[in-house]
Amino acid sequence: MLEHLERPRESVREFYRVLKVGGKLYLTAPMAPGQHQAPYDFFRYTSFGLMSIISEAGFDEIRVESFGGVFTRWAYELPRALDLFPKIRSPLGRVSASGIASLPLKALCYAAIRISQCVLLVLDPLDHKKDDSLGWSAVAVKK
Repeated sequence: MLEHLERPRESVREFYRVLKVGGKLYLTAPMAPGQHQAPYDFFRYTSFGLMSIISEAGFDEIRVESFGGVFTRWAYELPRALDLFPKIRSPLGRVSASGIASLPLKALCYAAIRISQCVLLVLDPLDHKKDDSLGWSAVAVKK
């Protein structure tokens, strides 16, 4: 959720302030996905950026873990290609002939994407670095 905060450093410092000693911070932050919940999507993070923000706030015992590796990221991103096809309905609600005409190709691409996703998720354990992940989760403890 950290990507939705306009002032993440100040916010994490506030999390630290309100937690009791020994309290835990749990947060997630994306690295890869496209914009979402517009216009309240402000940042993307690396593991180093999260470590910096969390440690600067005073937290200890910081653990940052990836949401999969590069193959998980690709599996997640693939369906976005379907957005390139014309929509069946226009923003005004009218039926689009090009949207209907492209349905067979869109269905074929959808099936290929689903199969590719399964293959990519099987391959993900081969990525031992996990530095090109979908995003990150972090757990830290107030000193």
